[in-house]
Amino acid sequence: MKLRTHLLVLTLVTLLPTIAFAVTVSVLFGQRERATFERGASERTLALRTALDAELKSIITTLMALATDRRFDRNDLRAFHDVTLRVLQSQPGWVTVNVALPSGRQVVNALRPFGAELPMIVERSSFQ
Repeated sequence: MKLRTHLLVLTLVTLLPTIAFAVTVSVLFGQRERATFERGASERTLALRTALDAELKSIITTLMALATDRRFDRNDLRAFHDVTLRVLQSQPGWVTVNVALPSGRQVVNALRPFGAELPMIVERSSFQ
């Protein structure tokens, strides 16, 4: 065997364990990073779901309180309109509060003054 061949074999024998170690560490590091990312994504999703559930429960509770207001039961729509205006001010994410008959005719719309001519509900599928 020539000296050159000995040096080549010695270099390969020295580098192969280092290369194998580097590949193994890279694969393990990649798996750990993927697991960390997945865990973080799951935690963020859970936090978002929890926040959304809390927001929806708050909205439902507010709407249930409006629905059980005695002014509404007594058909005192002017006073109920005033209540909806106050509720609307406390809900920054809301655009308006509409109350409509099953026919689609609006009887209260917090965006319009009480007694104004109110349009029919246009988008019937979500209304129904």
